[in-house]
Amino acid sequence: MRKYIFIICLSALTLAIGYNVSAQDLAHSKIDSVNSSYDEQNPVVTPDGSKLFFTRSGHPENIGGVVDKGDIWFADKLPDGSWSTPQHAGRKINHSSLNGVMGFSSTGTTIYLLNYLEITPGSNRGTIRSGLAKSTWNGSEWEQPERLNVTFFSNKSEEMSGYVTPDETVMVLSIQSYLTFGNEDLYVSFRQANGTWSQPKNIGNVVNTGSQEWSPYLASDKKTLYFSSNGH
Repeated sequence: MRKYIFIICLSALTLAIGYNVSAQDLAHSKIDSVNSSYDEQNPVVTPDGSKLFFTRSGHPENIGGVVDKGDIWFADKLPDGSWSTPQHAGRKINHSSLNGVMGFSSTGTTIYLLNYLEITPGSNRGTIRSGLAKSTWNGSEWEQPERLNVTFFSNKSEEMSGYVTPDETVMVLSIQSYLTFGNEDLYVSFRQANGTWSQPKNIGNVVNTGSQEWSPYLASDKKTLYFSSNGH
């Protein structure tokens, strides 16, 4: 069932993404170069609409090879409206387990990540952490991700998705955490004045079901929530 959720996510989020890109622009974009025989999922467009980031699993160029659950790749928007041949986004924001993008700051210089690699000081080795992180673009590459300090963050599922608003104040997560109604539910967290994030709060059983709620996207009005579900 998970594979079908990913397919819904790709269609729904591509049409729902805001920033400076309209749904009509995306609908007329040529994406033949992006889709492949591998599994493409979790699409996120940068605020200026110039790049499309997504997760690709099963590709031999992933950090973990063909058994890798998914690395972050990206494609550039070309003048004719098509997308360039996708490129791997690099080792700084990828590792041998599942990687994904939750969103960007309004300037596009900060990327929010699902799961991250924590590097041991003085070493090139690191430990894969199940959690949330952000990375900064230094002009030539993404820097080493920094863990987000989310109060009492917990996820009992092997899967996770999420969205961070461009003003970096609201985060909606699909996780299996405290007071879950079953499987992955949608939770909301708010950035505090000191830079930490509040404990993720289950948004309730009007939206969440005993099945899976996935791929949340909060529109620019911060009142309209898009998501995938196999419980409604």
